Amino acid sequence: CVLPNTKLAGLPRFLDCDHTHMVKVCASPTHILCLSKDGLLFGWGDAALSGHGGSVGCADIKCPTPIAALSSLKTISFSTRLKHSLAVSVETITTPGPEEFDEPTSTYTARVYSWGVGGEGRLGHGDDSPVYTPTEVKWFPPPPPEEEGGAPGSRPPSVPPPTTGEDGEAPAVSEPVVPVPDPVAVSLPGPTCVAAGEAHSLCIGKDGKGLFAWVSSST
Repeated sequence: CVLPNTKLAGLPRFLDCDHTHMVKVCASPTHILCLSKDGLLFGWGDAALSGHGGSVGCADIKCPTPIAALSSLKTISFSTRLKHSLAVSVETITTPGPEEFDEPTSTYTARVYSWGVGGEGRLGHGDDSPVYTPTEVKWFPPPPPEEEGGAPGSRPPSVPPPTTGEDGEAPAVSEPVVPVPDPVAVSLPGPTCVAAGEAHSLCIGKDGKGLFAWVSSST
């Protein structure tokens, strides 16, 4: 997996990725995930905690290897820690046009996948079972109903209290300051970003409008 004559400890070594254009990498103490420009997610490392995304009973992986369960999807976000990994991957479905010469149409569905050690609710599958390959997280809550005056949980536009100038007059406020809305639940598919913590997981929903978390019920 490495070029010859580069075995000195502490020196950078070339990892053979078959000339794949890599754009992002994330490392845990036992494994590494790396994303290609085309959205293909690679994993390698120690199989003990199944962090590299290999199949059940898979041995340690010494070189960057595409994660088979996600190879037909385009991964747009991923994160990994010691005991689990997360990814947002997009499925593309192309439908032929109604007539022979019509352009086909494509639809895109983003889903969250998790794998690793299932303790403490970190995988989001409703139990503590380990998952050795990327598995879709399905149990997202439905969106709350819209409230009058904006999205549920959002604050109304407000203007900060004016400060008093040297002449004792309050300065004019040219534009109101609109605070950022609180995170609100939105329906998936449509996640855009994930983050893995030691015993919890986070996901941002479509357009940044939803923040989801899953963790042990006792936490």
